[in-house]
Amino acid sequence: MTEIAPSKRTQRLSGEQIQRDLGRMLMALPTDERLPTVRELAGSLGASIGSVQAALTRLEEAAAIAVERHGRMGTFLRWRSLGHLWSVVEDLPMVVAFPLPTSRRIEGLATAIRSEVLASKIETFSIFIRGSRKRMQALRQGRCHVAAMSSFAAHELCSAEEEIAVELAEGTFVSKHVVLESEVSSPGRLLRVAVDPSSVDQQKISEMEFAKRPVQFVSVPYMQLSTFIEQGRADCAVWSVDEMTERRPARIRDRPLSGSVLSRLAGADLRTALVVRSADTSTKTVIGNLTLAMLQEIQADVVAGRIVPEY
Repeated sequence: MTEIAPSKRTQRLSGEQIQRDLGRMLMALPTDERLPTVRELAGSLGASIGSVQAALTRLEEAAAIAVERHGRMGTFLRWRSLGHLWSVVEDLPMVVAFPLPTSRRIEGLATAIRSEVLASKIETFSIFIRGSRKRMQALRQGRCHVAAMSSFAAHELCSAEEEIAVELAEGTFVSKHVVLESEVSSPGRLLRVAVDPSSVDQQKISEMEFAKRPVQFVSVPYMQLSTFIEQGRADCAVWSVDEMTERRPARIRDRPLSGSVLSRLAGADLRTALVVRSADTSTKTVIGNLTLAMLQEIQADVVAGRIVPEY
């Protein structure tokens, strides 16, 4: 049985707050597990036994949960509606922060997550923010429940206050990173590498790729990387192949990342990580219950043009 920590609360709680706290606790419990006793729940929530029993009864009557009582053997949680419990706990849509939808792959990712969260009867809202650092900031500021980024960026940025709730397969975030290079060479000048400081992937991979060469890093918003090279204001940049599928820059060639960089990345830049606040057990539960195979199937259908993106 899941251990429930005693509460340190001393103030009197409203019935609504007790039900919200109880709902949050029930979302985190696995189904078919024996529930703590009402007395144990009351001690954990800092509420009276009668108030907790009333809140539990209301959740049962609303079909948010189904329990089986077996006398001395205890009461077991047999079923729960994540959507109903979410409405009790949060009472607002789940907000997910994605990169800008500049490729079919990101559109597919946003469509897939929206579809699967809606399947749990939870309203969801997508926001699009350029740069993994800015999406992590939005998560920390409470402007979203989930931040989508690469596994590489997530491991770079997560503190003790955040964690990866789900990690998807390679190719779900980007299909491949390459180096764009101008076809016009400029001998005798430092190589100018365009980097977007808001993107951990783009900045860190650029630093790794050019670590052994004397270069000048030029700060450029991600959406203008190829434009800077086309205009002669930068010589090269790390870019996603998915962006090239949407718009092939003129007078620019591309090459693979070096083998040593690919080995260090080990595909982490290609995998999607869904990051949540560690203390947000409700969101963690919902995201952890998503069907990963279905997410990847829906994304693939959007990329292939078989379904229209909806986000």
